[in-house]
Amino acid sequence: MPNIYLRHPKHGEKIAISWLEAREDMEHGWEEFDPSDPDDSESPASSEMAASETSAPNALRTRRRRKE
Repeated sequence: MPNIYLRHPKHGEKIAISWLEAREDMEHGWEEFDPSDPDDSESPASSEMAASETSAPNALRTRRRRKE
């Protein structure tokens, strides 16, 4: 059973377990990459997430606590 390494600019990286799955994913924007290639060491999605975490504070609101 082959392992096909795929990368998506928005969703990050995944491993497809069949050529059929990989072909379907590639039709939706996923691209194959070689994990042993040092030039492909960081995914675009993880670098975007790191950049957004450092540039903006956490914008999530906290939940209100119930009065007891």
